[in-house]
Amino acid sequence: MQRSFSGLNCGRWLLLVMLLCGFSAAAMASAPVMSVGSFSTVADGEHDDGADFAKILDGEFDDQFLAVDGAVELRGGSKYTHWLRLRPDPEAVSGSHGWRLRLERLPLDRVSLFVPRPGQRPESRYLSFFHPTEQDGVLANGFVFDLPDPLPSTLYMAINTRVDLSVEPTLLVDRQYHVDERRLASLYGAVYAVILVLMLGSLALYLALRERAYLHFVGVSAALVLLLAALNGHLYAIPVLRLAAWAGPGIVGGLMLLVSALSIGFARYFLNLDQHAAKLARPLRYIEWLLLVVVVFSLFNIDGLHAPLFGMGVMTWPLASLLVAALAVLAWRRGQRGAPAFAVIWCLIAVAATIRVAVTQGWVESVLPGLIGSQLLLAVAAFLISIVLADRVMEFRTQRDEAQEVTQRSEADLRLEHQRRDLVEGLQEALRGAPPGDLQWIAFRRLLATLSELLPHQGMALVGFGYHQLDLLLAEPGDHSQRVRQLLAERGGNIKGICRGRTPMQLHFTEADKVVVEAGEEPPENPVCGRFAVVPLEIAKPGWGGVIIESEEERQYSHADLRRVAELAALALEITDDAVSQHDLRRRAEIDSLTGTFNRRAGETMLESAFEHAQQGRLPLSTLFIDLDHFKRINDEFGHPVGDECLRLLAECLRRQLRGEDVVSRYGGEEFLVLLPGQSQDQARKIAERIREAVGALRVKHETGLAKFTVSIGVAARKGDEGAANELIERADRAMYQAKRNGRNRVQLAGNYQPGQDGFEPGDLIL
Repeated sequence: MQRSFSGLNCGRWLLLVMLLCGFSAAAMASAPVMSVGSFSTVADGEHDDGADFAKILDGEFDDQFLAVDGAVELRGGSKYTHWLRLRPDPEAVSGSHGWRLRLERLPLDRVSLFVPRPGQRPESRYLSFFHPTEQDGVLANGFVFDLPDPLPSTLYMAINTRVDLSVEPTLLVDRQYHVDERRLASLYGAVYAVILVLMLGSLALYLALRERAYLHFVGVSAALVLLLAALNGHLYAIPVLRLAAWAGPGIVGGLMLLVSALSIGFARYFLNLDQHAAKLARPLRYIEWLLLVVVVFSLFNIDGLHAPLFGMGVMTWPLASLLVAALAVLAWRRGQRGAPAFAVIWCLIAVAATIRVAVTQGWVESVLPGLIGSQLLLAVAAFLISIVLADRVMEFRTQRDEAQEVTQRSEADLRLEHQRRDLVEGLQEALRGAPPGDLQWIAFRRLLATLSELLPHQGMALVGFGYHQLDLLLAEPGDHSQRVRQLLAERGGNIKGICRGRTPMQLHFTEADKVVVEAGEEPPENPVCGRFAVVPLEIAKPGWGGVIIESEEERQYSHADLRRVAELAALALEITDDAVSQHDLRRRAEIDSLTGTFNRRAGETMLESAFEHAQQGRLPLSTLFIDLDHFKRINDEFGHPVGDECLRLLAECLRRQLRGEDVVSRYGGEEFLVLLPGQSQDQARKIAERIREAVGALRVKHETGLAKFTVSIGVAARKGDEGAANELIERADRAMYQAKRNGRNRVQLAGNYQPGQDGFEPGDLIL
């Protein structure tokens, strides 16, 4: 289960950093004892203090130096020159050689060291924070002066600074200096490397994910690296960036303000303040822009702005960090993920910024441990932010995956809806004019074609047993049907049970699985193996059926896949059942219940359609009008059941004597109309004679024996100039009555018919 980065984890990192800071401070706190006195001179702009300079070095002002224990506070301003008198403790320095004087690298404009030489001019050397020498190197750790051996009893140092600072000079032997120098250089390099690596990694993640939180972190970490490099003096040793020295100490304060502005912007985005706290986000945005405007002023070397800008920076940086921590606490109360860790981290940054400010302002006595500890805290804070962002990415990826899943489900539902609509429309169109016996086959073919496009498969089949009195098996591709038949022969019991249970299942058959065979039969040599999905069809019992899908390369289908197959299959069967039911209803409405032939309305409708077709194609069309002779006497003498049986036998006889395309309808009580498409009147007469003879041979059982009956038949063929189907029926009807008048049990042609005259022109027949 995914775990988010918590405030407890941040607390563990904070404890580790505090221990590191303690070890570093202990390692750096072994400097020899040296007494320090301070004295400041002020240039009034009209008188040069050169005389004071010489007198100070001659010792005439020694009584004005005030003893200082710990850091020396320096007031900023170009008119001030701060003097330090340094007197090593003879007992502490005795027995050691190769001494160096070290002053922490703070934004001092000029640091001059004067070594008195009896009878000679004092030896002088000077260093500058903003103009490092080549000997200092890129990662210089302080202002370092080599001292002569033996060590002088008194040293003088002059310091010029435009901002308020605090310094603490120390004496180090050469061996200790080199150890500390390497340690500090490694520490500073590690801090820069950690932050830069995190920045570049975040930039790469932003380019890959387009998550703006990473871009904000890139801005904060880049500004933080520049700020640390400016505070440590390393910025001015880099060839291109050393141009920042022109702006003086004001640029250091400007970078503090830049870090503060970017931190607030980062928090505003990370904590979603624009969305959840719009009233609070608006003034924060104004603060950001105000700080950025002040940063622009720090780029100009305006003498009167150095101290205010630096002072604003050292106060704003810790306060802005605390503000971000407070905003994170508010977001924490709203239950926002990552807010607790964010609050702890920015408290850590606020502590680091406060330590750094305390060092520069002289609020702490030990300068070096504070400088080391603050930078370690900042590096660890940057590392922790990257972890929180990684957790944010996990949340982002989770949300993205959920959104993609929703999108995929929506797309799948949309595709399914399109397939459902196409299946419904296609089935309805295909079944509308299909013959009754083809309805099930057409529906199964359409369904199989749709399902084949829905899922990747090696083979797919639709089986249905007892579906509207039909057994069906269709496969895709076509040669897959033999494999399905073998599968049903070997595993029919399993598949039938699943289909009866109406729950889709997936089966995996291997060669080791036992094949159940009938007694006396041998098991197959090569049983069907593979992974099959069985989706039952809702076929009324005792029938059963299902969709059998053989997967590709042992693929496992998801429940959603099988559910979609079941939905489409149920929809297809519903449409097919409706089509079959509608056809049955129409057929029952058109069929005479006693004889099973078409009723009068259906017969007339079919006659009109056949007449129109024959007229358009100039084809022959004949009709037979058949009447059962003496039907009333049969009912009176033998009873209505015998009369009904005579009608049923007559209808069955007509069906046996006619072709499949011929139509029989019960026109009246004992009258039948027969349509003979494509038959001439002479051909119709022969058919009528065959019918008359077949009817004459029929017998009906009754209580006293057997009853026989005959029919009278009128024959009429379409004339070329005949314009309506009812005219054809009327002529056949008149011919039938003429047959009755002529003695019954005979065939009568309509009109004056001579053999060879069919009632239509020779050109009407198209062969």
